[in-house]
Formats: sequence, structure tokens, C-alpha cells
Amino acid sequence: MADSVIVPRPSPFAINKLKSLEYVELAYFTPEGCASAAEESKATAEEAFGLTKVDGFVALKPVASFKASRNITKDKDLSWRQMTMGKNSMLHHMSKLGWPEKHINVLAHFYFILEDHPMRLCPDGDKILIVFQAIVRREWHDALDRNEGFNIAKINPETLRAVADEFYDNKRADGLSEISPPSFPFITQVDNVF
Repeated sequence: MADSVIVPRPSPFAINKLKSLEYVELAYFTPEGCASAAEESKATAEEAFGLTKVDGFVALKPVASFKASRNITKDKDLSWRQMTMGKNSMLHHMSKLGWPEKHINVLAHFYFILEDHPMRLCPDGDKILIVFQAIVRREWHDALDRNEGFNIAKINPETLRAVADEFYDNKRADGLSEISPPSFPFITQVDNVF
């Protein structure tokens, strides 16, 4: 039976990454990322195949499943809306593709904690939490690949503080670079008057 809600479909590349339990950017699962995938699939010949190894056998696979998007937005650069919608779609597809339930649940819990985190009340709090989730989710996936998974839902306050400090340091540096010494066009150099 079909789902009662139609979830936009990400690119074959993103689906392939999820099937392999690999890290993939959230932007592939945003409405914009899914719309882009639909447009790209119209432009790509569906008959294009490449070779891949599956369970010791060589098989043909659509080339689109190997190709990352050139215009993908990094997780740290997403808006809060994009992050929220992307993670919802990603969690849905993780479930459909047979990810272990404990991984799906802990990741969902991680995002629930971020959505309710007091940092959201601070200036730039949403942006800091977006950068934080980008760093921690990538680290979590890398740890899973090494068979050293950890509970991503346990927010490390030192890591969050370090991300916030770096964010504000960068913001201050950007602000200082925008300030330049004033020019005074009305003052002209006067040559030797005497």
C-alpha cells in the first residue's frame, strides 16, 4: 500500500548513499534538493549505466546514482527551515531503506533536542545550531563507518560552546574587515605654500 503522504524523492545519488549507510548532505532531502533532482533526471539519459560490484558480482547501475550534485549546499549553510525539512525527509528515507531503528531513533532524538535547545533564544542561535549539527552528524557517520558509533543525542556542551565561540569570532572578524579607514575626499594635499 502506498504512503498516505507523498514525500519528495531525492536524487539517486542520495538514495544510493543512504542505502550504503553513508553520510549524505541534508540538502539532497530538502524540497529544493528534491526539485533539483527531478530537473536533473529529466536532463540525464535514463539509459546511461555504469558498472558496480554487488555481493561479488558485477552489475549495471544508473550513472545518476554515482554522481553528486555540483550545486549542493553544505549542511552548515542550510537555513533552519531547510535543515528541518531535510532531516524529516532523510529520516523517512532512512526508515524505508532499512536503516537500523536505533540509528534512526537516536538521530531523530538529536534533531528534537536541537529544535528545543535554549541556544535558539540567543542571537544567531539557530545558525550556531545548524553549524553544530553539521559537524556532529558528520562525525557520527564517520564513527559509524569505523564501528565506533556514539549517542549523537547527547549534546556535548564543550563542543557546542566551541562552535558558538568560533561562529562569533568569525562574525567579529567579518565585521572588522568591513570597517576600513575613512577617506576624506575634501582634504587635498597642499604643496609647499611657503
